[in-house]
Amino acid sequence: MPNQDGVELRWIFEVLRRRWWVILCCTLVTTVAAFAFISFQTPSYEATATLLIQPAQDARSTEVNLLVAGERLALTYSQMLKSLPVMQRVIEQENLQISPNRLSSKISASPVPDTQLMRLTVSDTSPEQAAFLANKVAQAFTAFIQDMNSERYVTSLSSMQDKIDELDTMIQDTQSSMNEYRATKIESQADLSNQESNLSEYRAEYQSFQRDYQDLQLTVSQLKENVNVIEPANAVESDSGSFNTATVTLFLTDDSLAPTYLRILTGQPVLEETIALLGLTETAVELANWVNVDSVFGTHLIRLQVKDVSASQAILVADTMAWVFIDQIQELVIEPYANNLTNLETQLSELSGLIDRTQLDIERLTLENIQSETELERLDNILTENRNDYRSLQQDYEQLRITATDESETVMLSESAQVPTRAIQQGRLYLIIGAVLGLAVGGGLAFLLEYLDDTIKTLQDVTDSLGIDTLGSIPNTIDGDNELVVAVQPRSPTAESFRMLSTNLRFYSLDKSLRILLVTSPEPGAGKSITVANLAAAIAMSGSKVTIVDADLRRPRQHVIFELKSGQGVTGSLLDGKWKERLHDTQVENLNVLTSGQKLPPNPTELLGSHAMAEMLADLSADADIILIDSPPVLSIADTAALVSWVDGVVLVFQSGTTKLQSAQQALSNLRQVGANIVGAVLNSVPPKLSPYNYYQSESPPEQEGIKGEQFRRGKGFNAAQGLLKNKKNRALFEWFQNREFFPSIRGWIQNRREKA
Repeated sequence: MPNQDGVELRWIFEVLRRRWWVILCCTLVTTVAAFAFISFQTPSYEATATLLIQPAQDARSTEVNLLVAGERLALTYSQMLKSLPVMQRVIEQENLQISPNRLSSKISASPVPDTQLMRLTVSDTSPEQAAFLANKVAQAFTAFIQDMNSERYVTSLSSMQDKIDELDTMIQDTQSSMNEYRATKIESQADLSNQESNLSEYRAEYQSFQRDYQDLQLTVSQLKENVNVIEPANAVESDSGSFNTATVTLFLTDDSLAPTYLRILTGQPVLEETIALLGLTETAVELANWVNVDSVFGTHLIRLQVKDVSASQAILVADTMAWVFIDQIQELVIEPYANNLTNLETQLSELSGLIDRTQLDIERLTLENIQSETELERLDNILTENRNDYRSLQQDYEQLRITATDESETVMLSESAQVPTRAIQQGRLYLIIGAVLGLAVGGGLAFLLEYLDDTIKTLQDVTDSLGIDTLGSIPNTIDGDNELVVAVQPRSPTAESFRMLSTNLRFYSLDKSLRILLVTSPEPGAGKSITVANLAAAIAMSGSKVTIVDADLRRPRQHVIFELKSGQGVTGSLLDGKWKERLHDTQVENLNVLTSGQKLPPNPTELLGSHAMAEMLADLSADADIILIDSPPVLSIADTAALVSWVDGVVLVFQSGTTKLQSAQQALSNLRQVGANIVGAVLNSVPPKLSPYNYYQSESPPEQEGIKGEQFRRGKGFNAAQGLLKNKKNRALFEWFQNREFFPSIRGWIQNRREKA
């Protein structure tokens, strides 16, 4: 039998862990109330700054003389510190809305006996304002004394300032020269850019003329082709048999020129050139008698016929006349275009000269830019040297100024005023009483709330109160926009919990076959649909083929989680038997979903309990390793009871902190009455601190977890708690109560005690 004291101790620590926020809120409320009570009184704060008085030293000064002189100066300065010039300087520098007399009344200054120190004290209702005024008055008084003692360095500093000004003038002159060269360079670059632009235009114009020249040549070439021989000469013997006729057919591109071309073809120039080429003995008139030319009506053709006793001679004369005619026609046609071609050639030659001259100008401007760059580099070196000299003089000037300040610094701030933490009237006792009272009230309220709360919170509650196995717990870290957390965030603690759940089911199925598994909950809102979807995804990602059947015909959710169209689904499949055609593929490999359907049938309970449902599940199980059925809540409707007969096991989903123990017991009783095989329970929405996967929720280095957490992990929780309670600080006490590792250690200790008993 377990030790009763151990059980009570475990229960106490469990209550403190779950209800720490109640204790914290009560402590904060009572502490704030105590602080408000103290706040009715207006406290007064004092801030003190310490000044060190160092009189001027010389070779004849002794330590005693310096001490006496320091004491006298401290007494003198204590009177000067509240003078009107010092007060006005503070007010002007910090823009204070206060009169010099009012500021002086807040200040008290007194020398420390037998020392060279002087204390400056400022009183104010605000601790920050008191420290602020004390430091500002001390700084203003120190600066006031320094200004008085630094007059003898004015001449040296002025001379050095003149040299600095001279160098500054030289720097400005060099900079001005460089600006002029830069302007010249910019102008040269502009000319260079214009010349490059002109060169581009000349080249573009040259290309344009070149295209025109080529186009004109093409036109001339086309005109040369306006007459062509389409059929060479062939001889035909005449009827009388003494002569042979050779016929050549010419094609004209323009048939309106046929009459002109007929006259040219039989003209004397063509005949004479033919005679000359062939070396004929006939004259042009005699040859014309043997030639006949006519046009073919309605066509672009001209027919040339030559008669001769010899057929070969007739063919030779006919072909020669045709080509002589074509050459003469081409010379006549291209004559008008000769001048244009000559003009274009001249313009191309002129543009080529312009391009050459422009390129020379570009080279000249480029050289000028290089020279400008060289001069700018020389001036830049001079400017760099002047600036180095300028900085060196400035450093010497600053060093001389610091030396003057150090030598004339007879007053220096030895210790700055700190913000006072204590007022004249202390209220710590009231705060301690309020904190202790809040702890007592919060503890009592926490135990009262725990006594009145009858919901299931931990896996231990499920085992002790219901007597069924627990398959796993799911942390309450599922985002509403990413419900399929196993696929979206596979490395999260929630995804790991679903993978552990699938592993537990796989071990459970080693002894009992679990091909068809029904997942339900006592009441709506326990997260059973999300559990089904993520469990299926975890099993599918391990390599098994999974099918989800959304049998919650009243409030289906699977099509929303997987972003699918509801379609006909289960309702349509049970009516027409076409369930395989309605399986939806998902973004998870090896995972299919059969949605519920678009419309709620009039008899969902009878439909789910029908033999058609059994046949559909049997048929689907043949193609899948496991089928997960998302069913309605047990206590709401009777649909789940109708499905129990067709499944191998039932998994109950409880929501931590929401599902009441009485509802869980009633749901378990209803399932057992219809012969359900209760595989186990899944606890959903478990707080991270109560989840066994809390190890995965922190990736911070161990050194960031704090010394107290390390002490608890080493089994020293009680010692650490005692040390924190002695300190009496609310923050430390809060951290002790919220520690993650201490309470599991107590739980393990109690479990060991039970096993030994």
